[in-house]
Amino acid sequence: NEGEDTVIQRGVCWSTLPNPTTCDSKTTESGTTGLFTSKITGLTGSTLYYVRAYATSAGGTSYGNQLSFTTNSIGTSFQGGILAYILQPGDPGYDANTEHGLVATATDVSVGAEWGCFSFSAGLNGADGIAIGTGNQNTIDIMAGCGTAGIAARLCGDLVLGGYSDWYLPSKDELNKLYLNRVDISGFTSNHYWTSSEIDGFYANYQDFANGQFTYGDRRNTKYVRAIRA
Repeated sequence: NEGEDTVIQRGVCWSTLPNPTTCDSKTTESGTTGLFTSKITGLTGSTLYYVRAYATSAGGTSYGNQLSFTTNSIGTSFQGGILAYILQPGDPGYDANTEHGLVATATDVSVGAEWGCFSFSAGLNGADGIAIGTGNQNTIDIMAGCGTAGIAARLCGDLVLGGYSDWYLPSKDELNKLYLNRVDISGFTSNHYWTSSEIDGFYANYQDFANGQFTYGDRRNTKYVRAIRA
């Protein structure tokens, strides 16, 4: 309620203690009437925050109802696994209004699985995406085109864990996000991990978690596997 006096400042204020005021952290939004949206940044992960809207006029400052939320943090338990990455501006699938990200299994799915279906002919139909958001379709393509049991993609695609069955073998860019956050996610070794990104009928991409380097390897070789879900 704007009351009888003209609003001269408005926004939201927040704190880790209940009933935050403008003496705590706050945003200041443009305009003095109608709806407004505030974006809060610089928060600490895994922390409970309290937030209230405020409006200031010559008569003082009034506050809206208090809301609360707990921030996510890379490396915390989340939706069947470990929160591994939160999409950032510029990432495929990023939405400024809705937070999206990647969840990794807490441990490796395998310490020695083939990529599968080495062929002297062309590669599989599909399975060549490298960007964030392509690993799931890669995994579907691999499982459709390669019926071999125990291959990296099938271990991920058939996985049911934490009540979720939509796990998949990460693409090249998705796996790299896991590498960059490997300390917080934990459980990784300094070994080679398969991606779902195929090169051709002979080779597929893998990443060395000792130094982050990408290369490609014979699909008959065995490497470590970590599953993710979006």
